[in-house]
Amino acid sequence: MKLQEILETFDSDAVLKNQCGDPKLRLRQVCILTLDSRSFSEDTLYVTCWSEFRCMNVRKVPSVFVIVMDEKEELCEELLPEKYILLSCELNCHALYYSLMAKLKTSERVAEAQLILSRALLDGISASGLIEIAAHLLENPIIIQDFTTKLMLHSQIECREFNDEILEDLFANGYVSTALFVKYDYEHVLQQIEENRSTFLLRSDQKSERLICRLTINQKYFGWILTVAFNQPFQDGDVEIMDYLSQAISLLFERENILPASNHAEFLLRELMGNHSYSQEQFEKRALGFSWTLKKHYYVLVVRGNGNVQVSSQKRLMLSYKNYLSIMYPEMKSIYEDRELTLFFDRDSMDSIMGGLERFLVQHDLHAGMSDRFYDIMEFKERYEHARGAMEIGENLAPGMTVYRFSDYCQYFALKKLASATSISYFCSPELIRVYRYDKENGTDFAGSERVYLESRSMILAAQNLGIHRNTMVYRHSKFVEISGLDVSYFYVRERLIMSYRILDLYPELVDRDIPGAQIQTESLWGIKGW
Repeated sequence: MKLQEILETFDSDAVLKNQCGDPKLRLRQVCILTLDSRSFSEDTLYVTCWSEFRCMNVRKVPSVFVIVMDEKEELCEELLPEKYILLSCELNCHALYYSLMAKLKTSERVAEAQLILSRALLDGISASGLIEIAAHLLENPIIIQDFTTKLMLHSQIECREFNDEILEDLFANGYVSTALFVKYDYEHVLQQIEENRSTFLLRSDQKSERLICRLTINQKYFGWILTVAFNQPFQDGDVEIMDYLSQAISLLFERENILPASNHAEFLLRELMGNHSYSQEQFEKRALGFSWTLKKHYYVLVVRGNGNVQVSSQKRLMLSYKNYLSIMYPEMKSIYEDRELTLFFDRDSMDSIMGGLERFLVQHDLHAGMSDRFYDIMEFKERYEHARGAMEIGENLAPGMTVYRFSDYCQYFALKKLASATSISYFCSPELIRVYRYDKENGTDFAGSERVYLESRSMILAAQNLGIHRNTMVYRHSKFVEISGLDVSYFYVRERLIMSYRILDLYPELVDRDIPGAQIQTESLWGIKGW
């Protein structure tokens, strides 16, 4: 225990004079000064009254003395020791001794707990392992929640033993349900946690006593650690141990790169990105607990910058864009992850804001993928993948665009999904590949011209789009039919060709790969030549 801690226990009005030297001096024992006192060391604190002290010749010893004045005795400064704290006669000397002894034992308990937790940190312990150690030190269970009330970690405890409605709800659902927010004035509790920077005691007639300490990660409010007076009442020193545990957990989470969200909505959306057991109704109720009312008209955009910016600078820039966009669109929810921004809008239409959003993206050299509108919040993860997939496909097929909409790339997205399950070459027309190879060997473009014709559905429009004469277009079409052996008057042939063109957009290397059947004509089940 440091001398400074002793000084903090005294009321300033009770201290008549302080001449104790270095306040950081560490004290290891507290004693009552008696006539038998002989061993005076620097780390010893003696408690006595003035009438007894003046009878002893201990002025030159290195110990620190707490001297309580007697009511009728006069002070003789010549008899005072080198280090002393002179206190008012209103204090009881023996009561003061027992109080300081208790404080010393508490200090030793806290110091031992801090040493144990520090050693565990150095040994590379996990957060769950650390709270298990702390739970044994406090002899009570410990729980960690994020600021959405989600249960993150807990020590090994049986939740059904608690007889505490909040804790039972927490362990049953993984978070505090909306109904209990109102019943226990939980919004006030959350505000109290956020505002208190050190551990505080929460008492209630309705539930068990709690010690709660705010948890901060990367200088952002993340959640809290709490211990419940379940096995025994709280002891002196529990507050200090909880404060130290909070610092240790923060260090661990920062080391594991756990990023706190900027608001409750962001945290809830992050949960949808992972494994969860919510239904749409449950999610809406939980969101409502944080005053977030879902309107059920959803869009997801994934925003990415160019690849020329250094990683360290890119993170800083993207976070600044995130803040700026939040000001532009207050109703928007956003997530930063891996140098990308995910923007979530809950509105009936994006038409009124897309102009301003696209100007912002162009101004800052950004581009985005955009999902279709959806109505079930449980689809958030899939719609995020749609927006991200549209952006990645668009970056390759149409570089330089600002917004890549999933509606424009949904067929490409489906083909990539198909390619991840089996060989995509099975679905690409070998006859089309044959024409591409012919073009490559002879410097012609019959395959490309045929695509323009199929997509425009008109020889005249195809010729205009290519800037050639109609007769030239007719010639190129006939050559395509001759080389491929396909009869494109059939709907099924045209459909497969268009799909095959898109496959080759994504996988142009198939043209140079040996594809079974690329050099032969086949008969379809319907007898269509070349199908």
